[in-house]
Amino acid sequence: MSDSRIREAPMSSRCSLPFRSADFETLADALDYAAQGTTGMNFYDRRGALSRALSYGELREEALVAAARLMALGLPRGARVAVVAETTPEFVVFFFACQYAGLVPVPIPAALNLGGHEAFIEQTSAMLELVGASVIVGSEFFEQSLEKCVQRMSSRNIVKFAGTFNEFAHLEQAPADQLTATLPEEIAYLQFTSGSTRFPRAVMVKSAAVMSNLAGIVQDGVR
Repeated sequence: MSDSRIREAPMSSRCSLPFRSADFETLADALDYAAQGTTGMNFYDRRGALSRALSYGELREEALVAAARLMALGLPRGARVAVVAETTPEFVVFFFACQYAGLVPVPIPAALNLGGHEAFIEQTSAMLELVGASVIVGSEFFEQSLEKCVQRMSSRNIVKFAGTFNEFAHLEQAPADQLTATLPEEIAYLQFTSGSTRFPRAVMVKSAAVMSNLAGIVQDGVR
C-alpha cells in the first residue's frame, strides 16, 4: 500500500463540488462524491514536510483495490480488520477499503512507547483477541510487534493475514463485482475506549450513527 509519489504542493482546500451538508447514507457514499472533486488530504512527516498529498479520487481508487484484496482472503461480511492507527495514507486507505467491502475496521493504538514494548504486546494482543481480528496490518515499524501479538492470540487460527502494508499490496484481488459496501444499519468501525480506568472496550459504531453525527456537526455545529 506504500506510494512514493509526492506532490510539489499540498492539496487545495477549495472545493470544486457543490456543498452537501453530510447528507449521505454511508461513508462510502461520501467518498464517492468527494472523489469527483479536486480536494483531498495532506500528510506531513515529523519534520513538518509534506510527505504526500492524497486526493479523494486517489483515496477512492486505492481503497477499492485494497477492498478487492481483502475480499480475496475469503473474509465473511463484518469480519474485523485491525489496523495500527498511525497518521498515514495507508491507514485511511484501509479504513475506507473496509467500508467498500462490508468489513469492520478496528483502529489499534500506536502507543508503542507507553509502558514499554512488552506492555504494548500484552495489551494489543488482548485487543486483537477481544475483537476476533481476521486481518492485522501495520507499517514496517510495527512488523515484529504484530508478529508477537499474533503468536499470543489463542484465536490466531482465524487470522487470514497479518503483516505490513507492503506485504498486503502483493496479495491477489477479487473481482470488483464481489464488493458490497457497508450498509447504514451495519457497523462502520469499532472504537476502543481509552482504558484509563479499566481495560479498553471495543465500542460498535454503526454507519447510520456516524453519518447522523457528521450531519449534526456540519448542519448545526459549524453555524
